[in-house]
Amino acid sequence: MAKYVKSADTTSALERKLEKIEHLLHLSDEMNKLRQEQEESKFKEINRRIEDFDKRLRRVEEYISHSLIDVEHKVEDHEIQLGQVQEFVGMKADLEDLKFNFYTDDRLIGLEKEISSKMMKMCETMEEIAGNLNNSEKEVENLKREIDMIRNEPGKENLSLRMNNLKDQVEELWKRQNVIFQHIHGELMYSEENLEEEEEVFLSKLKT
Repeated sequence: MAKYVKSADTTSALERKLEKIEHLLHLSDEMNKLRQEQEESKFKEINRRIEDFDKRLRRVEEYISHSLIDVEHKVEDHEIQLGQVQEFVGMKADLEDLKFNFYTDDRLIGLEKEISSKMMKMCETMEEIAGNLNNSEKEVENLKREIDMIRNEPGKENLSLRMNNLKDQVEELWKRQNVIFQHIHGELMYSEENLEEEEEVFLSKLKT
């Protein structure tokens, strides 16, 4: 009877650990979504500024074109206005140069490449994290089934072996969660010492 109670306590401890892992999986997913939204927001802001600049250029072009037409209508009667037409022609040429420089500016091209590179890396990282999360979720489900089997079959001869296998699976899952946490936050959730302490506490509970 005492052994059965101890096994139930161990199972309960495992379930609490699994709940913590599931909570971390949820937090990881939320952090990934937030980071992705932030990157997309920055990218949209840059596109918005470029579109605004293009709109201003088009308005200036339209203004100059209309002004040129008006001047050309009056140039036949006024020689002074002929000079104004030439000035407007020069302004239009300057505008074309400005447009050319804008679309060939190395800084803007470099910025676009940098953003594209970051987006590609972010997508690769997100795919890697998503794969790890999917694997972790499957392992959590497997561990839950294993716990149910152990709970429903107390006193079996292979109970110790199954508990050791279960312990190894949980430890591997902790390590993987540590790696996922580092991907998201840039640092490990547990240091090596803290991780060892957590494992020692977990092992001691399994052996009692």
